[in-house]
Amino acid sequence: MGKNEAYWGLKNRKTIGISRVRGKIKWIVLVALGAAYLAVAISYLRSSEVLSRQYPALERSLPVSTNPEVLARGEELAMLYGCYRGCHGPAMQGSVVEEGMLVGRIVAPNLTASIRNHSLTTIEAMVRQGVRPDGTSLFHMPSAGYAVMTDEDFTAITSFIRAYPLQVDRQPAGKFGLSSRLALLTGDLRPQATQVRDAPWHDGYQSEPRRLGEYLVRNACVECHGLDPLRDRGDVTALVRAQDYDRWEFVGFVRSGMALGDKVLGRKTEMMKSRFGSLTEKEIEAIYAYLSSL
Repeated sequence: MGKNEAYWGLKNRKTIGISRVRGKIKWIVLVALGAAYLAVAISYLRSSEVLSRQYPALERSLPVSTNPEVLARGEELAMLYGCYRGCHGPAMQGSVVEEGMLVGRIVAPNLTASIRNHSLTTIEAMVRQGVRPDGTSLFHMPSAGYAVMTDEDFTAITSFIRAYPLQVDRQPAGKFGLSSRLALLTGDLRPQATQVRDAPWHDGYQSEPRRLGEYLVRNACVECHGLDPLRDRGDVTALVRAQDYDRWEFVGFVRSGMALGDKVLGRKTEMMKSRFGSLTEKEIEAIYAYLSSL
C-alpha cells in the first residue's frame, strides 16, 4: 500500500469515527430533549390536577355598612392588610404583582370590580377560606392568614371597597409558569383552601396583648412572611427576629420602617411607613409581645 493510500485510508477512518461520535452525541441530545419534554409535560398534567381540585366552602352571610365610622375603619384595615395602596394597586384597580417566563404571571385582581361582580358570600369564601367561585383554590392570596379575620373587620373592609369608586382597569389573566408548577408538585406552593383551619375570631382577643398581636400578625404580616413566624422565606427574614429589638426599638422600627442602626430596607421601609402607619402604639406593642413569646 502506497503512502497516499495509507493517508487517505487513515483520514477516512477518522472521518467515519468523527461521524459516529457526532451521531452518538446527536442521539444523546435528542434523548435528553425528549426526556425533558416528557418531564415538563408530566409536570404540567400533574400540576393541572392540583389547580383543578375542588374544595367546599362554608356559606357565610355578612352585612354591608354605610356607617362613616365603619368605612373609616375599613379604609385603615384595607391599607394595613394590603388591599388599598398595596398589592391590588393604589386605587384597588388591580396589578400584576410578578411576571416572568418561569414564574408565569401573578395577578392581584381589581377589587372595586370584584366586589360588584360577586356576592359577599363568594367574596368571603375567597378571602377567608381560599376558595374561588368555581370551587378551585386560591394560591397566592394569603387566605390562610385572613381565616381568623373577625366578621366586624371583614364587614368594614368590604364596605369600604364597595363604597370606593369603581376602577375600570382590567388586568391580564394569571398563569402558572414552569417553576410555579414545580412548586405546586413539591408542596412549596400549597392551595390556600387546604391550609385554612381556623374559624373567624371574636372580639375577646383584643383584651389580651399577645392574642391581639397574633391577630394583627396573622392578618397584616402573613402576606410576605407566611404563616410560620419562625421560618425565613427567601430574602424575607422570619418574624421572630423581632426579638433582636427591645420594645421601644421595635415601635420605632414599625413607625419608621428602618432597622437597627437606622438601616434603610429599600421598598420595605416605604411599605411599612405607608401600611403600618395606622397602627396604635398599643397594637405595635401587642405585636412585639406576641413575637417575643415565640
